[in-house]
Amino acid sequence: MKFREKNRLRSAIKLLISSVALAVAAAGISVAAFAGEENERTQNVYIGGNTVVVSATESSYWYYNEADGTISESDEDNANIIINNEKQYDDEKDDGEMYMSIKNVKITSNGQDDYYLSNTGIYSVADELFLRVYGDCRISGAEYGIYANRIHISGQDEQAKLTVTGDNTLAKPGTYFTKSEGIHVKKKSRIVYNSKRTDFSVILRSTTNNTIYGSFTLLGSKNSIFAGADIDGADATEFFAGEDGYYNIGDKSQYKYLEYRVGTEFYDMVEITDATLSFNAGDNPRFTAKLAEGYDDKLSIWEEQWALLDENGNKVKWCSSVDGFNPTDKEKLLTEFEEKKTYYYSVTVSIKNFFYEYADDVSLIVNGKSYDCRS
Repeated sequence: MKFREKNRLRSAIKLLISSVALAVAAAGISVAAFAGEENERTQNVYIGGNTVVVSATESSYWYYNEADGTISESDEDNANIIINNEKQYDDEKDDGEMYMSIKNVKITSNGQDDYYLSNTGIYSVADELFLRVYGDCRISGAEYGIYANRIHISGQDEQAKLTVTGDNTLAKPGTYFTKSEGIHVKKKSRIVYNSKRTDFSVILRSTTNNTIYGSFTLLGSKNSIFAGADIDGADATEFFAGEDGYYNIGDKSQYKYLEYRVGTEFYDMVEITDATLSFNAGDNPRFTAKLAEGYDDKLSIWEEQWALLDENGNKVKWCSSVDGFNPTDKEKLLTEFEEKKTYYYSVTVSIKNFFYEYADDVSLIVNGKSYDCRS
């Protein structure tokens, strides 16, 4: 699993924010079906009751026809389902992983017979399924909306939302399911926040009060669960995690609607105190800045730096509070201040929790004076 650097706010009395986007490249495992030529590795997945055989290592593009429930190979531009597109760029390909992207598509089980595969929206035999959601997507099954060993669901654009429904009315006449589950996972799974800085919702619904078998970890800085007895969520109540980290929503069987919402909280203010900004000629640079009370548990000072500027504003000498950031050329190391020279002070503040981010506009206060920041 790869995570980005924490967001950092770099101030220079004219301040700028350096913000690197979070990228979660999750890893996992899937059961591979071996077919065709020697060394050609394939995987099976069942989409809307259709058996789809894909390459375990190369990307493939598919079009799901909502009108008749069929699926066929497609070109990239017209595909609403893409499988293993991330694997082709991964040097450590694992047949156990399956990546699937769905785009503004409504998948419904065809319910042709009593067999569970025809009554499931998406049935994955993968040990780990990574489901990327683009736009408003819906998956419905008579017995299972989604059935997976472990699934990791993430939103990929500002419109991303996933609704998964277990609906026993979709079964063929004469077939009845006492339990129609929205989602069934064997191992604890994950819902990851929308990287486009908006809330991402995964809604689970069931006609038989079986919204979920299994559990999810919510990965975001602003998480909650809406739960309601009405399948459309009209009476849903929002629950937040307690100090123990659990959402005490009670007996899940009393709900036909569960909405897992993950999002991002933003810091729009930072205050720094005790920075030494005044020096006399001959003094050595000092790094004394602290975060104001109330910020220590959220942020940390990554670096302070002093730099000597020439008449064109170019940095010619500098020194850092972090030894590794100092110049290797000792001629460029700033060791003392000189009279009638121009110096530049900067401080970089990092966020401790990588699920938090800086807002587009941040107010920064240094030694009681405000400075504007821009991204």
